[in-house]
Amino acid sequence: MRTGDAVAEGIKSTAGVVTSAAVVMVAVFSIFAILSEITFKQLGGGLAAAELIDATIVRGVLLPSTMKLLGEWNWYLRGRLATGEADGALSPSATRHSGTGSATARAYGRGEADLGRNERLLAGALRR
Repeated sequence: MRTGDAVAEGIKSTAGVVTSAAVVMVAVFSIFAILSEITFKQLGGGLAAAELIDATIVRGVLLPSTMKLLGEWNWYLRGRLATGEADGALSPSATRHSGTGSATARAYGRGEADLGRNERLLAGALRR
């Protein structure tokens, strides 16, 4: 399926759900706006406006147009994950405990030397 077709199908299949959720959330947040406490009024008005902006401008205009502009780059990570090329992707053999390294390394079935930069930072934080 081409990207344009995927974007059109995605909008068509999710428009009802997104619109319904937005209507319910705006109604609930608007109730806060009619309360007497000023904090609730600000919170309700702000959240209702944010939800309206999200449901109309972001999900209806910005997301589809950005996906259309990006084209095949939308599916870059999905392809890498499907082939197992992505760094840190788990395979059934990688979930076994090796008994060496930190808890993070053992959870991923790898030794300390096999960890990526973020995993090493997390392992260091867990040791403290």
